[in-house]
Amino acid sequence: MIKKIKICPDWFDIDNYNICTSFTRYSWEYALLFRRFTIQFVSNRNSNQNQCEVEYYKKQIKQYASKEFLLEASSMKCEDFCHSFLEKEESISNISYCDLLTMYENLQYHDNKSIHYMSEIIKNRDKCYKMFKKEEEKLGIFDEHPFWGDYLSEDILPDNWSVFAEIPLYEDSEAFARVNLRNNDEDIINSFKEWLQKTRAIRGQKKTNKMSDNELNRLAQFKVLPYIDLYLWAELTGEKLTQYQMASLLYPDEYEIDIKERLRSCTIPRAKALINSFIRVFR
Repeated sequence: MIKKIKICPDWFDIDNYNICTSFTRYSWEYALLFRRFTIQFVSNRNSNQNQCEVEYYKKQIKQYASKEFLLEASSMKCEDFCHSFLEKEESISNISYCDLLTMYENLQYHDNKSIHYMSEIIKNRDKCYKMFKKEEEKLGIFDEHPFWGDYLSEDILPDNWSVFAEIPLYEDSEAFARVNLRNNDEDIINSFKEWLQKTRAIRGQKKTNKMSDNELNRLAQFKVLPYIDLYLWAELTGEKLTQYQMASLLYPDEYEIDIKERLRSCTIPRAKALINSFIRVFR
């Protein structure tokens, strides 16, 4: 049974978070990255949680809420001051052998029948290769390469599988696409926008933009980071704070505003947006 607490957790000090007003985009990304592991643990929680793990993440929250950690986050003013693990990956890059291995591994784990069908096609290709070569020589064609469709056989492929079907999306943070460089740049860019919109929709992801400077300032103004820490603490411990208790902890010296309404309309929506999304919005 969830129990309500009437006091502030012993590790929580709202004054520690005052430094968030000086956070840069790098600072916010650093602070959220560490909390991301706790968020993931809480999101995947179940009744059989290992208590040692729970205790570990409770200690992590205390550490991230400390004055020392928040001061360290605030020191990250530009990329030169950041840890290497904050280095931003390229948005678009060439497919590597490592990417191919990942795609193969995903298919093998999630859709092993497709691996089998492709293996059969390759075997059939080897059988057909000499036959195609002979036909090419007869026709005087030496540079043409048969399409994969030319190697298909009704005997090896079922009706409900096609070599031309799209590869399913298995990675949360990656997707692969083919670019036809024969088309002009404007057409490619427009096609990419459509593909991105479709891919986001399939994964249930909303269109995202880089967070504006004004919105970045509001994260500190509306106490989003301390709210996230209190929220995660409540999820780990089962101790529930009422909205008024939460608002009192976040806005202890605000007497001229409705702190509960500010929490509900300004703090919680922004916190949930960060908690529920893995997409980089800071830079």
